This record gives sequence, C-alpha cells and structure tokens, in this order.
Amino acid sequence: MEGIVTDLVLTPQEQKIVDYHRNTIKGGGVGEDQRGRPVTVYTTTVPTGRGDEHANVPGYVGGKIRDRKELQKLFKDEIAEGRWPVYKTGKEADARAKEVHQIMDEEAPEARGKKRNKVKAFKKGGMTASSRADGIAQRGKTRGMMK
Repeated sequence: MEGIVTDLVLTPQEQKIVDYHRNTIKGGGVGEDQRGRPVTVYTTTVPTGRGDEHANVPGYVGGKIRDRKELQKLFKDEIAEGRWPVYKTGKEADARAKEVHQIMDEEAPEARGKKRNKVKAFKKGGMTASSRADGIAQRGKTRGMMK
C-alpha cells in the first residue's frame, strides 16, 4: 500500500490519518456506506477549542461514523498532545483533508476487496476512501498518479 501520490508531503500527524486508514484495511474493519463504498477513516474536522484552530481526526471509530461533538471529546487529549494534525482554521483543515484523501482514493481498490461492515450512521455529504476515486474513474481522469 505504498502511496502513488508523489507530490504530497505529509506531516507526522497527517501520516497518522493515513496509517489509521491502512490499519483499518489490514485489520478487516472496513465499513461500507449505503452506496457500497468502503469506509476506512472518514476524516472529520473538529474545533480544538483554541480560537479558530481545527484538527483532523478519524470519524470512523469502532465500526461507526461518529458526530463531531463526540469526536471532539474522544480525541481532545490526543489533539492537545499533538498526535493529530491541527490547522489555523476549519477551512484550512478541510482543504488539507481533501488533499490527504488522495492517498486513500488510490488505495480504495484494496479497501473494496476486504470484508466490510455496513455503516449505519453515515453523514450526508461525507467522503469515503472511494467516493472521490469513483468520481474520477467515472470521468476517465486520474490525479496525482505516477506514469
């Protein structure tokens, strides 16, 4: 599962998001949304409680997609310890989550091949490891791949 996206440099905290995704695949905990797409991490942006700062954390925890308030409480100490990526604003965090998500998009076929649990609480408008990859493939386009 080495990344194909070559122009993306990750911080150690961003790498932890990617590792969470990969560990979900390896551990057989891949979820499935209502459209049959794999769910491995469901990166979610939560406020840190320090001004406008926001952190990106896994939203898919224990086989379920959790809401922001629950995630904020669950990861509060780890965010404070610097274990998850923190950005100056929620907009910056969302934009970076989409960039990092390219790696998961590239690895979506492997996630599809694993046994999946149905995800009951799937947020409207959310992104899974394959949602962007599916859209790209349907349009016949690729992004960030080595040639």
